Amino acid sequence: CRPCISHNKFKKVPLYAYANNCWLGSVPEELKDLSFLEELCIARARSTRYMIKLEKGPTGQFASKGNVCIFPQEPRSLESVLPPPLNILHDEIAIIFVSSPENPITVEALQKSPLLVRRGRILRALQWLKEYNPLYSDVTIDHATLNRDYPENGPAP
Repeated sequence: CRPCISHNKFKKVPLYAYANNCWLGSVPEELKDLSFLEELCIARARSTRYMIKLEKGPTGQFASKGNVCIFPQEPRSLESVLPPPLNILHDEIAIIFVSSPENPITVEALQKSPLLVRRGRILRALQWLKEYNPLYSDVTIDHATLNRDYPENGPAP
């Protein structure tokens, strides 16, 4: 990959190389390619606030940065019912799209953004985690919230 080639050129071990103990192995299909918001929907614990600046380039998102502050949490305060209602996530996330007349924000751009939500992907990810991750064994999947709050495929309302 491009980052590895760049590191190798300077005779450095790539950041995410197996030699750095950062290799995660294969990721199950159910957890691959989840959007930022979909990952938040399946997380048992979340940081208090996210602030991300996105700039739209010719091929979509090319910059994403922000600060995250995570406070220690008691294990009993972990979410036991997932996904959370979207109004809870609305209080925790602020996303500002920077555009210009030459590069307006379009529905197509929003569908490539971290706001993309695919109800089926969230459900499959939660089912996989519940079956294979002992930390999710006691989680209840709230089908009513999933069907009421989350679109089948599109930007979060």
